[in-house]
Amino acid sequence: MGGWKTILLLKIFLFFYVHIRVCFAEQMFFSIINIHHFLFCQTHLTIRSVLFSIVVSLA
Repeated sequence: MGGWKTILLLKIFLFFYVHIRVCFAEQMFFSIINIHHFLFCQTHLTIRSVLFSIVVSLA
């Protein structure tokens, strides 16, 4: 009786362990993408504001 309970517990533990690891990896991956997206937006906004100031100074 005790044997299959141990195996079941191990399977549950492994399932959760793998699941947590995958979720963590996904979150890391998406946070990296978000940082790149954020940096891209920041540079885009900076370029726009610089162009805007140039246009204003020329006008």
